Amino acid sequence: AHCYCATAHGARSSPLLTTEQAPQPARVLNAFSAKPAEGCSMVTRCSSPLALLMCTLLLHTTLVLGLDNGLALTPPMGWNSWNEFQCNVSESLILRQGKAMVDTGLAELGYIYVNIDDCWQAQERDNETGRLVADGARFPNGIQAVADQIHEMGLRIGIYSDVGKKTCQGFPGSHDKYELDAKTFAEWGIDFLKLDTCALTFDERLDPQPDYARMSAALNATGRPIVYSICNWGKKDPWTWAPDIANMWRTTMDIYPQYARVMSIVDDQAGKETFAGPGHWNDPDMVEVGVDSTIFNWGWTPETNITQRESATHMSLWAILSAPLIIGLDLTQAPTWAMSIISNAEMLAINQDVLGAQGASVAEYTEGSLVEGVCTFGKCVHTEIWSKACAHGSFAVALVNRGGRYDQDDSHFGPEVISFDMATLIGDGSFVVRDVWAGKDLGVFNGTFVTLEAIEPHAAMLVKLTPEA
Repeated sequence: AHCYCATAHGARSSPLLTTEQAPQPARVLNAFSAKPAEGCSMVTRCSSPLALLMCTLLLHTTLVLGLDNGLALTPPMGWNSWNEFQCNVSESLILRQGKAMVDTGLAELGYIYVNIDDCWQAQERDNETGRLVADGARFPNGIQAVADQIHEMGLRIGIYSDVGKKTCQGFPGSHDKYELDAKTFAEWGIDFLKLDTCALTFDERLDPQPDYARMSAALNATGRPIVYSICNWGKKDPWTWAPDIANMWRTTMDIYPQYARVMSIVDDQAGKETFAGPGHWNDPDMVEVGVDSTIFNWGWTPETNITQRESATHMSLWAILSAPLIIGLDLTQAPTWAMSIISNAEMLAINQDVLGAQGASVAEYTEGSLVEGVCTFGKCVHTEIWSKACAHGSFAVALVNRGGRYDQDDSHFGPEVISFDMATLIGDGSFVVRDVWAGKDLGVFNGTFVTLEAIEPHAAMLVKLTPEA
């Protein structure tokens, strides 16, 4: 494995990237040496196909056993009500979104879960049975009737609860009623459970694992296949213990549709790639493409969204991360550009690759007066390369011009030409390089790959590298 060390400009010296220059205003990502930096330690990366595959398999074998329920062998794909609609959830909304998922062709592409988030519940449990019940105004026919109709569409349905005494919106949680709630969900025909982390007891704050594990056992005891999603916001490092009890677990606090938030979550995925694999996935949170919401989805905060350019970058990185793809836009009136991004079959194939390896950042370069992603004066550069090993000796690579922290039109940043040495990144041999978003082959390469056009700030080029036949 090669080493990567910080330089005076914030770059990691690396054998990955070349030093050739491009015409202005574009720049080549050029602060990387042609050999490993001397004296490096601490950070290592596997730098050939065999080494990368062996690292992946070894780490998965030694660190991660995984929940053995046979589900989520590729990252789950679906839709969730929260980010666009928050508490404005209802039977009619869920059925409309399910129908739209089928009518738009998303279901055929793999988006199969229609997930009801918080606020579906009545304020109190049933007095006689102690069971959770649906709000009679929002869901007049009950959850089971909605589940039946979703199943008739050929889809699967998800539900929300909380490991604590109350949900995040103050409805009854599942604390100390895990077995009863799991049984109820199974009887309703639920296929996916998101278990949140609000209103925790003192013991749950100290160590949430036992309670999350108790719900896991309760779900398994029902005999119904239910994907189990832990949403504890990355507290107590769930990637170190959740693989044994859940199919996916949140790694951070909530996402919202702002580029800075999306990229901060991306940064937080560093070092977690060894804990993910078929059946157990790191969850950097839901997909914000086409979502109009507010900061942290709080109603009193400013409205925000991400642009078309930023959305493609968002999806490129979620594909490289092997992240669950749970979209949240209103499918009944989604803009054409957003539908085009979330339905790109080649991008989805990278995300759903059967090898199940989560990608990682392999090189990053900064130049200029950057403070927390903000260029304080003059011209600045912030670019990064992410790579993911895929089945059959292929690779996916995202070349990202991160630009400024907030505005894609920040005048301190400009287009960048990014290049990398293929032999160092993926080993010897010739590879067919395909531009995923453009949907075209760029040719056969066995040396340095250079982006043919400069990449705009907040944009990414996603390429698939397949061994030449």
